[in-house]
Amino acid sequence: MTTSFEGTVALVTGANSGIGEVFAVALASAGMRVFGWARRRDALDAARARHPGIRWQLADVTSGDQVAKDVRELVGE
Repeated sequence: MTTSFEGTVALVTGANSGIGEVFAVALASAGMRVFGWARRRDALDAARARHPGIRWQLADVTSGDQVAKDVRELVGE
């Protein structure tokens, strides 16, 4: 049985490498609209080049205020 996630949204932190990247790519492949967060510009740019179908944003989850602001912006899209 396969599950389709068409019409759903995922926000993946650390999506530029490792398990975060694998997870983001898998969710996008399943039909989700994926927002990938990365802390470093160079890492984000490299990940964007590898996975142009994911929407990328520079974000640092250690700042609660910044996370709240970024999520509000994404929800508005």
